[in-house]
Amino acid sequence: MVSNLKYRLYFLLTLTMPVLANAQVVVNKGVLFVGSDSKVHVKGDVLNKDKITNQGNISLTGAWDNRRTYIAPKGNITLAGTSNQLFAHNNQVVDYLTINNAAGVTITDHVNIQSTLTLQQGIVAVEPDKKMVVLENARVEGGANDAFISGTLYHRGIGDKFYPVGKNTLYAPVMLTNIQGDQPVTGIEFFDKSSSLNTPDDFQGYPFYWQFKTLSGSYKLADITVQINTSVITEPEKPLLAMSGSAGDTLSIINRAEGHQTGNLLSFTYNLSGKLGYLTIGVIKLPENFLYIPNAVSPMAPNAEDRTVKIYSKYIESSDFQWTIWDAWGHIIYRSTSYSQASTSGWQHGPTRNAAGVYQYLLQVRLTNGQMYTKSGTIVLYD
Repeated sequence: MVSNLKYRLYFLLTLTMPVLANAQVVVNKGVLFVGSDSKVHVKGDVLNKDKITNQGNISLTGAWDNRRTYIAPKGNITLAGTSNQLFAHNNQVVDYLTINNAAGVTITDHVNIQSTLTLQQGIVAVEPDKKMVVLENARVEGGANDAFISGTLYHRGIGDKFYPVGKNTLYAPVMLTNIQGDQPVTGIEFFDKSSSLNTPDDFQGYPFYWQFKTLSGSYKLADITVQINTSVITEPEKPLLAMSGSAGDTLSIINRAEGHQTGNLLSFTYNLSGKLGYLTIGVIKLPENFLYIPNAVSPMAPNAEDRTVKIYSKYIESSDFQWTIWDAWGHIIYRSTSYSQASTSGWQHGPTRNAAGVYQYLLQVRLTNGQMYTKSGTIVLYD
C-alpha cells in the first residue's frame, strides 16, 4: 500500500505479488525519489537494485534489502512488521531508523546511522560479523526491556554516548559520558552468560558481562554508568563493579562504584581513565577467617607484634570504622575511628600504662562486601 506518495520515477519501479495474500515485494530497478512530505508503506519486502533517494518516511513489514545506492538526506525507514524483519543496507547511511516490531529485527549487513536510531519495541539482533555504527552527533532514543540491541553497537566520536544493549530477556544499558580521544569508534556488547575472565579469589561475578571494543581511533573515558535488572542480583551483599583492560587481565574490584536502585534497574557510575575491555558485577565472598584480633598481649613480649593489639583483615573499608576498648570498671582506654591506625599501630601500651587483667572491646566496621559488621570480645593483658 502506498499513501500520500510523491516521487520521481526515472527508470522502472516493479511491484511483484507473491502467493501470500495482502503482501508484496517492491523491487526498484530505477531511480526512486521520496519527497519530504511523502509516506510510503509497504506490506512486504523492499529490494533496491538501483537508487533510492528518501526525504520522507518509508515503512515496511518485510525485509529491507538495499543492494545498490540509498541516499537519505533526511529520510526515515521504519521497520514495523509482525514477524522478524531482516535489514541489509550495504554498509550505507540511513538518516533515521525506527524499530517498531515486537517480533524483532535482524541486522544482516553493515549500517551507519546519521541522525537518530529510535527503539520503540523489538530486539535488534546484530549478526556477529556486521557493524551497526551510530555516527558522530547522531543519537539513540528509546531502549527498554523489550527494545534493545543484541550484539555490538558502535558510536563514532567524542561526547556522551548511549548504548541500549542487552541479550535475550535481559536489558543492560550503558552510558559513556564525556568520551575524549582521537576520532574514536567505540562499541559495547552485553553477554548474559559466564565468561572466562580472570577474577580475584574473593570475588564472585554474576553470569553476565559487558565487552568494550575499539573499532578505530583511540579514546579516554570520563564516566561510565551501567544498569542491570535487579531480578538477577540475588545476593544480599553489596554488588560491586569489576573491570579489566583485556580478557587476560585480572579484574580489578571497584569498591567505590556502589549500586543505586531506580525502579527495577540497579545503576553503577564510575569515573574511568585509560582502556577498558571487560566489565562485570559481582560480590566479595568473605572467608571464614576474614578478621583476626589477638586475644592476649604483653608489653614484655620478645616479639614486637605481641606487644600491641591490632586488627588484621583485608576486608574492612576505611569508612564507618570504630573500635573501642575499656577496662573492668568501664573506663574507655582506647578508641579509634581510623582503620589505618588500628591495623598498623593499634592499641599500644607500656608496663606502667594499664594493669594486667581482662579488657573488653567492641568493633563496628563496614566490610568490603557492603555489610556492617560488629564483633565483641576480650583481650587478656599480661605483665
